[in-house]
Amino acid sequence: MKKWLYAVLALGLLPGSALADSIFVGSDQGMNFTLQHSESGGVHNVSLLLDTSGYTGTGTHLHAMSLKLFSSLDLSNITVIDLPGTDADWSLFLGQTNANTTFARGNQLGSGNGFFSEVFTANAGGPDVPGGGLNFAWTFAGPGLQLQPQPTFKAVFVDDGFRKSGSITEVVM
Repeated sequence: MKKWLYAVLALGLLPGSALADSIFVGSDQGMNFTLQHSESGGVHNVSLLLDTSGYTGTGTHLHAMSLKLFSSLDLSNITVIDLPGTDADWSLFLGQTNANTTFARGNQLGSGNGFFSEVFTANAGGPDVPGGGLNFAWTFAGPGLQLQPQPTFKAVFVDDGFRKSGSITEVVM
């Protein structure tokens, strides 16, 4: 059963700046996640922590994750700061993960304005689950980028044969 928890904290504004922090918290399949956002001078800093230690799904690896933070996005808007393991093991795409986002299906992605995905493309399924904390971080810059009031998170898990396993995690924060 999905448990959705939505919390947004306005942590304050710095004098003379448009900086505001937002924290979105959610859980699904025993996995907890925290999305943090701050913006200053048109640059959005975003970090995502996935705590997979309580994961109850049937997959053995996190293979892909998607976020929808903005109404539209270009790859040129995104700079990768940090990914679990080696950054070279992941590929950044526009679009959202779906049941076809697996090695066997060519890592296909669905459409969806504003969605971007990190897909594990190395010779393994992705970080083991259940595991521990997985950290992701990006910056976004470009004209007109405004954080959506309710970001969407998705994740695809695969088995040891790199086939989709269990249901796709999808939470609107």
